[in-house]
Amino acid sequence: MNKENNFIAIIKVSKQSVVQIGLMLLASLTMIASAIPFIRCWLPSESTKLTEAAVRVDISQLKPGQMMTVLWQGKPVWILRRTADMLDDLKKHHEQLKDPFSIKSVQPDKSKNEYRSLSDEYFVVLGKCTHMGCIPIMKPDSGFICPCHGSNFDFAGRVLKGAPAPHNLMIPNYHFSEDGQAIIIGELA
Repeated sequence: MNKENNFIAIIKVSKQSVVQIGLMLLASLTMIASAIPFIRCWLPSESTKLTEAAVRVDISQLKPGQMMTVLWQGKPVWILRRTADMLDDLKKHHEQLKDPFSIKSVQPDKSKNEYRSLSDEYFVVLGKCTHMGCIPIMKPDSGFICPCHGSNFDFAGRVLKGAPAPHNLMIPNYHFSEDGQAIIIGELA
């Protein structure tokens, strides 16, 4: 009988306890519901998600010596189809470069070569000077020059000695499509 009395005592809950438990549950749910908008404001917006998305660029019409500019993450990215002369020039002036082997530069591992690209012919680079973020201009005979402070870069985006830019131009993550007719910027293969 002693066990039955204990069991009945546990089951009997006062009205005050039921109200307290109900209020605690209601308060907890209210706190959770009010926290949802606060947490959502920390998540990236839809426009931010689109900005960070990879960009597919058709390169089938790009002729040797031509460069196209596309926007990725709100920044200009250049795709240059280098000529044989441009490629030959890259081998001639290592002693004039600050970082000829791109040791201090930002680029994917697969682009750590003398051409700083996945393909000798196509050069993909972020079109912003590493000095102050200005947009360099392509000079077809020598590479790129920043009009703001005079930094010079070759056709592999490597900065020449004596320029204010501290590093070579940045190479974004990218890969070629399976058919080789497009470049996907913003992701590795």
